[in-house]
Amino acid sequence: EPSSIVREEKLKYLLADFLRIGSVRFISKGFKHFQLFLRGREELLLTVVNHANLTTPLVSPSNSFHEAALLPRNQSSLMLSARTQRSLSGFGYLDVGLPPASPSETETFPEDPSLTVFLIAAYSTYCCPYVWVRSNHQRLVKLSSESAQAKDNPLNLKTTSTWSSEDTRLWDIITEIIEMCTVPVPANPFAVDFSFFECLDNAEAVSASAAMIHFLQRLLQHRTPSYHKNVIHDLHHLLKFHFEQLLVQQRLQAHCIRTPSTTVEDLLPTYGTSNSNV
Repeated sequence: EPSSIVREEKLKYLLADFLRIGSVRFISKGFKHFQLFLRGREELLLTVVNHANLTTPLVSPSNSFHEAALLPRNQSSLMLSARTQRSLSGFGYLDVGLPPASPSETETFPEDPSLTVFLIAAYSTYCCPYVWVRSNHQRLVKLSSESAQAKDNPLNLKTTSTWSSEDTRLWDIITEIIEMCTVPVPANPFAVDFSFFECLDNAEAVSASAAMIHFLQRLLQHRTPSYHKNVIHDLHHLLKFHFEQLLVQQRLQAHCIRTPSTTVEDLLPTYGTSNSNV
């Protein structure tokens, strides 16, 4: 088991990823299957689309464990038990599990059956990331009760369970959540929403595509995910779009510099027509 110092350092890197991804609008809203919203330093809200667009490439059914028929799942298989939470929290002697800083009963999200909101949090108190469902609980899990306490049980995810001992990054956690929630499972959880970028004005399109390109490159540098080829495909299209927008920007700037209507006389101060008789 890694020492507390190692865990604290890993938590700092995770919080840095929260900031890099969650605070940049062009990244947090530029994907087809999810959106991100940074809420404070330690909390990241992940809104996932429940049903993948039929035009999106999907994982082969033979390779996908998560199918619509398997939802909702039993609470015992999808959420950490009270006993496990007490053991992990370090406050078992107080009969305290792993509640989020933002309890379910205080959350107010619009009712939308097409989306599910998750809370990914990296609290220094727990020194480990955990994920809680914040909306549409009934779609994912058969709760033992409708109490707020039942809704505040964290998910039993492989990425968070092995986070202390493995090189797990934020996008690994996001991937597991999408594969659990979105039906059918998309072949690329990080599929780019090109319509978002195409609706931006030229200056924003240049900045937005550059930010997304940087993120996708970091995603590929971390490891070779199963959706590697799909990310490469989107990256190539995004690079083409970025350079097209750069060319447009350069042409606009050149046009402004060479505006024929601007002359030296236009730049000189005017003193009125009466001076012409002097």
